[in-house]
Amino acid sequence: MKRKPDSANILRRLAALLALSLFGLLPASCVTETEKTPATPEQLIRLAAERRFRTLQRRGTLRVAVNSKSGNFVKVNAEGEFEGPEIRRIKAAAEKAGLRLFLFDARPEAIPGYIRSGRADLAIGGLKSEEIRSMLLTPVMEYKQDSTVHAFAAWEDAAELKALLE
Repeated sequence: MKRKPDSANILRRLAALLALSLFGLLPASCVTETEKTPATPEQLIRLAAERRFRTLQRRGTLRVAVNSKSGNFVKVNAEGEFEGPEIRRIKAAAEKAGLRLFLFDARPEAIPGYIRSGRADLAIGGLKSEEIRSMLLTPVMEYKQDSTVHAFAAWEDAAELKALLE
């Protein structure tokens, strides 16, 4: 008796599996009851935050949007490099965390968009903690200056990044 070629056997098996699933003899998916329940917005935010952090760890580079027009917090020197107390703080934190640093200039009104879209992991430049929270972002590395609480802005629910940098 001649045996059919392997490709024919594979096609036959696939057709049989398809027929079984169409007639309900096999479950259409392997989803459990708990997975069929829609995720809450809070769960989705947490999942997105964890994914962003894992991506940052794989990349190994902290991308920072810098508001260079923030006065004493950050400015651009004559050589075209960023300098100021916030630059020193983020450089030290990135080095301690074992991350490379990529700094780029950003207009203040563009900062939330850079963070939400994932083009930046963090934003600095004289941001106040209250402003950051009102943008639905996470204040990281908070500090007080002249009785005002300032911070760096990160994505929503950035608990892992906050723990890494602080």
